[in-house]
Amino acid sequence: MISIKNNKGYFYISFAFLFILLTGSTALASGGSEGWRGTYDLAMKWINFGILVVLFIKFAKTPLMNFLNTQSESLAREVKILEEAKKKSQDKSQEIAGQLTDRESRIDSIKEKIVQQGEKKKEKLVEEAQEQSRYMLEDARQRMASQVIQAKRKLQSELVDEVISLAMKRLPREITEADNNALLGQYFSAVEKE
Repeated sequence: MISIKNNKGYFYISFAFLFILLTGSTALASGGSEGWRGTYDLAMKWINFGILVVLFIKFAKTPLMNFLNTQSESLAREVKILEEAKKKSQDKSQEIAGQLTDRESRIDSIKEKIVQQGEKKKEKLVEEAQEQSRYMLEDARQRMASQVIQAKRKLQSELVDEVISLAMKRLPREITEADNNALLGQYFSAVEKE
């Protein structure tokens, strides 16, 4: 922080600049008139100006310097506060950037897990479909075997019926009374044994 009390040179340079400015404007305004009244007026102006400067230095220097120092310190505090706020906001932005990076990696891992779960689910569905197709094929085979058995039984039954029908037609013509008596004898002897 720059202290104004330590820079008296600036004050003297300002005073000299003001002196030259006032002197030059008076000299140009006089227009070269001769007489003591112009010189007297100029001298009185300078004396009045000197008195004002002395009074200003005597009474206003300390309050002005205090005011300027106070303003300088206040500005320094504000700059320090703003720098701290800037540092905090930079830290916060870095923290948020870190969180975003972390969240992106979490999202990538979640996507990967979802893809893996989808693959497992797909494999499971394929296995279930294959198992169901095996079951359906086995069921169809069993039904076909059952139908074949039923068809064989039906065919046998029809054959037996046809054979009996043929036998009933042919037997009465071919069996004699002696054959009939022999068959009845065999039947009765079988019944007696039981």
